[in-house]
Amino acid sequence: MDQKFNNASIDNLVKIVAKKLNMKPEVLRKQLEEGKFDAAIKNMNPNDAAKFQQALKNPSMAEKMMSGSQAQSMYNKITGGK
Repeated sequence: MDQKFNNASIDNLVKIVAKKLNMKPEVLRKQLEEGKFDAAIKNMNPNDAAKFQQALKNPSMAEKMMSGSQAQSMYNKITGGK
């Protein structure tokens, strides 16, 4: 795992995503750890859910999305630029 990601930044990210998905952070984290995304997907808007499912099926697409400027900006906000 990249050293930039530590438990605190992962916890913050899970809390932010859980809030957007209207889920409890503990539930989201457990599902992510188990590789179960059904509950998260059903809480997304249909367009985002479709993009997420495409990314799961195509790791290079997910990597491209995560390396984009918006993803990097979000990461910097969450981690405080660390």
